[in-house]
Amino acid sequence: MRYSLFTVFTLASVLLVLQGCGKASDVAQEKAIEAALSQDGVKADVDIDSDGNAVNYSATTADGATISVGEKTALPKDFPSDIPVLDGWKLQMVSGDPASHMTTVLASSDKTLDDVAGFFKKELVAKGWKEVTGTNVPGMMRTMEFGKDKRMVTLMVSASEDKTTSVNLVTGDK
Repeated sequence: MRYSLFTVFTLASVLLVLQGCGKASDVAQEKAIEAALSQDGVKADVDIDSDGNAVNYSATTADGATISVGEKTALPKDFPSDIPVLDGWKLQMVSGDPASHMTTVLASSDKTLDDVAGFFKKELVAKGWKEVTGTNVPGMMRTMEFGKDKRMVTLMVSASEDKTTSVNLVTGDK
């Protein structure tokens, strides 16, 4: 699985670079990438729009690990209902590993760092999560870890130079 996930993440990175260059707009490239991944047991659906402005990528390994990158990224259907979802966030990448029940979410928001961090802290506590640890670098970044039963949620919320706030949320078994 590690080799397949490495391949998946590598190809996702390449696609994002190609997106910026505007060179990835050919169906033949989509099929070539999908074929290369299938040799490692990875079922992939690569979607590169015709003008090169957006890349959407999803893949599933033979053991069920998944990754989705791009504008069409969505939370999995089995995303835990006791983990809050920030209104208006833009999902950039979601990956999941069924063996550890782990889901990783990368997103951005137009809300401030304080608003995003405050939202997650308030909502997680309201849903029965207990804060285990956290750090605060004022104006730059906050990290928070929460526990509930045998599960955990780790958040890293950081301010970006472009005035957006980045969210890295990981949840899974302890």
